[in-house]
Amino acid sequence: MKKIKILVLAMILSLSFALALPTTLINGKVYSGANISTPVVVGATVDVTCNATTLSDTTDVNGYYLVEFDDDICPLGSSASACVGIHCANGIVSDEL
Repeated sequence: MKKIKILVLAMILSLSFALALPTTLINGKVYSGANISTPVVVGATVDVTCNATTLSDTTDVNGYYLVEFDDDICPLGSSASACVGIHCANGIVSDEL
């Protein structure tokens, strides 16, 4: 009985991996100035837009952010843009990705 439960669990896990959609990862680092010699920004909300879909992340202690789009929403080769804080509200794109 124990072997059957383990086998069923292994089959469920295999199926869940097989059904996972491919994803597009977009990451970056936020600096407080115009170049990388300025300090990083911790806790900033970064909005990343790809094909009219926007995802957000908060920068970590090293200034990094990461968003993950499903591949059907943002396939490889798509154009994406990122903005931070008040720049998003003003429509200023911080970076073309």
